[in-house]
Amino acid sequence: MLCSSRGRRVTVSPTPRSTGGGDGSPTTFTPQLQPRVVVVRATCSTRRGDAVLGRCLHGLPVRVGYADGAAVVKAVMDMYERIGSLVDARMVFDEMSCSDAVCRNILITASSRAGLYNDVFHLFRVMLASGVDESMPIAVMVAVVLPVCAKLWVLRAGRSIHGYVIKTGLEFDTLSGNALVSMYAKCGGSRAMDGVHLAFSTICCKDVVSWNSIVAGYSENGLFEEALALFGRMISEECLPNYSTLANVLPFCSLVEYGRHYGKEIHGFVVRHGLEMDISVSNALMAH
Repeated sequence: MLCSSRGRRVTVSPTPRSTGGGDGSPTTFTPQLQPRVVVVRATCSTRRGDAVLGRCLHGLPVRVGYADGAAVVKAVMDMYERIGSLVDARMVFDEMSCSDAVCRNILITASSRAGLYNDVFHLFRVMLASGVDESMPIAVMVAVVLPVCAKLWVLRAGRSIHGYVIKTGLEFDTLSGNALVSMYAKCGGSRAMDGVHLAFSTICCKDVVSWNSIVAGYSENGLFEEALALFGRMISEECLPNYSTLANVLPFCSLVEYGRHYGKEIHGFVVRHGLEMDISVSNALMAH
């Protein structure tokens, strides 16, 4: 079987043959090749944005009997998700005899990127209803579903997911904690801000994204004094602000008392840490 794309030829043979070198000569796959070869090749094809080659590589494990291998299935699903072919990713998923959290996460991520938010919630509920430990949502999946809650302003659904996070001990995880902070902040309102504070306070290892999320959350909800106080706390706890932090803080400095003074201090920080070359920071400084 030949597959040609961008001048590159890939040959799949039903009989054992040697593989080609890296000099542009034809590459031959045999039934004896390990599944990891297919995984690597599928990943490489998506990095080149090569949907044609990716589909050819999907045919390879089917032909040589590796189609049911877990690593191969996940690689193929991920390839289809990357090229935006949700129908093909779903087909591979439906043909699996036993799916795990990683496979479902790939499908949920693909549905979210395609804007199929009802499918995202449906898949998440199915995972919860399965009761199988291997298929239960993990932190990375929570971080995919919560932004959907924020986009649709469905605080109730977000709070339900927060309940699941607490029951499973994921509230201490940085990834899921950051997603919770951002979700509550974007939904807005006094109840949501209580959720922002709770989610942030339970994160064990707060990173710059954690701080950016809560500072942006308070500023987006008009709580500028509190946002500035959090910015000061961020620095005192030795978490170095980045360009995103500064671009969030500078615009509302002029809206608080002594804002001009705060703005000058932040400008000094920007110069000391070499952040003045960033366009978003420069624009925020000029606007201030």
